[in-house]
Amino acid sequence: MAEPSILFKHLLKKHMDGIASNNEEATLRLMWHLFDDEEIVDFIEELQQEMPVNLRESKTDSAALTAAILRKAKEKQAKKLKGRRVRILSWAAASIFIVVIMLVVFNQRQESSNNILCDNSGNGNIPTKDFYCLLQVNSTQCFVIDSNYKGMLRRYGKMAVLVHPGVVQYMAMPYSATADSLREGAQQISTNNMQQYVVELPDRTRIRLNAMTTIKIYPDRLNSKGQFIELEKGEIYIEGNQRSDVPLVLKTPSITFIATGSHFNTQIDKRGTLLAVETGEVAVENSHGERIVRECPDLSHYSKSKSPEGKDTVNTYNISDIDLVTNWRRTERVYKDVQLDYFVADMARWYGFKFTSLDCLPKKKISTVICYRANIKDFIAVLRNSSVHVRETREGYAFCDPVPKVSQQMAIVENRIKIRRKIRYLYSVNSSLLH
Repeated sequence: MAEPSILFKHLLKKHMDGIASNNEEATLRLMWHLFDDEEIVDFIEELQQEMPVNLRESKTDSAALTAAILRKAKEKQAKKLKGRRVRILSWAAASIFIVVIMLVVFNQRQESSNNILCDNSGNGNIPTKDFYCLLQVNSTQCFVIDSNYKGMLRRYGKMAVLVHPGVVQYMAMPYSATADSLREGAQQISTNNMQQYVVELPDRTRIRLNAMTTIKIYPDRLNSKGQFIELEKGEIYIEGNQRSDVPLVLKTPSITFIATGSHFNTQIDKRGTLLAVETGEVAVENSHGERIVRECPDLSHYSKSKSPEGKDTVNTYNISDIDLVTNWRRTERVYKDVQLDYFVADMARWYGFKFTSLDCLPKKKISTVICYRANIKDFIAVLRNSSVHVRETREGYAFCDPVPKVSQQMAIVENRIKIRRKIRYLYSVNSSLLH
């Protein structure tokens, strides 16, 4: 039996000569699909070279047939190329989609691993009924106020101190001559780490104390003319009674705030005092009696200047950070793209400890949600999940690697050398004076 290519070329030659029978034409069409278009073109060119010159003018236009086959081959090749491009683009799009999905899932898992949620009860204010505070009424008496304390604790003339679970209340009372004989100075209310407490003034203004906070209350200065309190350290949120016309005077180490019915947050830091006005307005008065008014929403910082004039300096911040400043009152603290150093400082205030070697803290942002019931180990885990190197030390935690002992010894030796040089210098000066 002849090879298919030989038989195909024989039938193709008859077709080109115009002498193929109907059966041979049918056989040629059936065998046409056994070969690629490029192979058929090669067969035609080979047959044209073998044909005598006088036979090249046959009944069949071989050039037109060749051109048609080449055109068909190009169309087929273009179709294959287009299909290949479509497949490449589809593969690329699918790959990009998969990468995006993986990144989203990774970020969600990372965020979820960083989140320490409370429950499904919502994100309201932290309940203080299970907390405690320290109430020092004088130099010799200090009470630990917790849920076991209820009722009246002290009575002064027209003022009574009532304690409820989570709240110390100052209430106006009818005048009592017996109670008026008890005179005490300022009462100090303090909170420890991971504790908050609420103080209610006679006009129903509520003061929420953050952890590690101390305020002073003067019972004889809580009246219809004004309510005077002092913030010694820490942070408080004041929720003024909008129906009251009694001004509140809040004194801090660097500045004094005066407000009536306003809601604002005050925090003492190393540089001065931070003020965040959420509702209403707050008058700010410096030590020279100069006053400015800050209206909501406003976030500003006040510190005493070291200039010869002694003027207080005022720095105004972006108002979008007010929610972040008051975040500490919530059961779940939400941090979204927050600077890492702010996050660490805010949580360190809540847990009541200080990080050493903050210079090694990376300059990056963090996003997390932390429940107020989370412990210190949970907080450290959040930092480590965010690729922040944290090292436990005797004093607490640090971000820098420990200093090698050799470096410590060298520092001690260099310090001793400096001391010896100073002693020799003083000795030489004294010797020259004696002579």
